[in-house]
Amino acid sequence: MRLTFHARIEIGLAALLLLGSCDMPQTYRSSDVDKLDVADVNARNAISRVNALESRVEEIESRLDR
Repeated sequence: MRLTFHARIEIGLAALLLLGSCDMPQTYRSSDVDKLDVADVNARNAISRVNALESRVEEIESRLDR
């Protein structure tokens, strides 16, 4: 049984559509990206807190030196 040209095209298109609907493997899942974003925000907050604490320590040290 030989397939006609149009039948071959239809089978090829169906195969492409089926393959196109498959999920591609992702390097990062959305939850991993969210965790990285939260970690970045926490790191920035920690750095600003360290600067604030250092200035308070310097202020206390200057009061004690008087």
